[in-house]
Amino acid sequence: MKPFPGRALVSLFLLVFVSIPAIAAVEKPKVNVILWFDTEDYLLPADDDATKRLAQMLTERGIRATFKLVGEKARVLERRGRRDVIAALKKHDIGYHANFHSVHPTPSEYLADCGLLDGIAEFARREGGGAADVRRILGVKTLACYGQPGSSWASQTIAALKVIGVAPHGVPCYVDEGTHVGLDEQPFWYGDALVVYHMGQNYTRMDLHDPAAVEPAKQKVLAIADRLRGRGGGLITVAAGNRGGVQALC
Repeated sequence: MKPFPGRALVSLFLLVFVSIPAIAAVEKPKVNVILWFDTEDYLLPADDDATKRLAQMLTERGIRATFKLVGEKARVLERRGRRDVIAALKKHDIGYHANFHSVHPTPSEYLADCGLLDGIAEFARREGGGAADVRRILGVKTLACYGQPGSSWASQTIAALKVIGVAPHGVPCYVDEGTHVGLDEQPFWYGDALVVYHMGQNYTRMDLHDPAAVEPAKQKVLAIADRLRGRGGGLITVAAGNRGGVQALC
């Protein structure tokens, strides 16, 4: 694993997006923020409206986020005729979050007995169709990143990203949070892909089920930014599951 030089991160990612306000690049270290939403609830129609409101709210504020869509979620939006939701999502970066999320067998289950090459082929066989559907329905040539469903991590998935069309600027990108692999709580190269994973203190998950939790979450992000400035700059990753918490936010 090799550390990834932070200055090139945003241009390679197309993941975005927010610079902590009032930081003059020539005076203070720069802190970038990646905000992503695992958009995975394809059962409840209410989630479609929540997704739309969230995407529009961010767009109105000039914030470009990353929505990692499950393949079935994209297909459900198409079947329900929710072109309005799809249009709202198109203003953001679109990632991939597996074909059916937690339906068994999950990636870590069906890849458990595979080696590298047969594991790449098996992941592409099971997940490639979902990735193609997300690209087609959302109208993107490549997906910004992939993140595993739940904790279903497997090394072969990283090596297979380019095969299923997850390679902005030709660089496969894996963005999620867990403890399976990592390097100094910073982005790194692994399996010939750019990986943002195991960010530790530089990662937070927004607990939005209770509106009263929004302000503490905001303060936590600012505290991380202050700490990173003291270290010369860096990257913060912020995640939120696009289900009940997003509905509470919207």
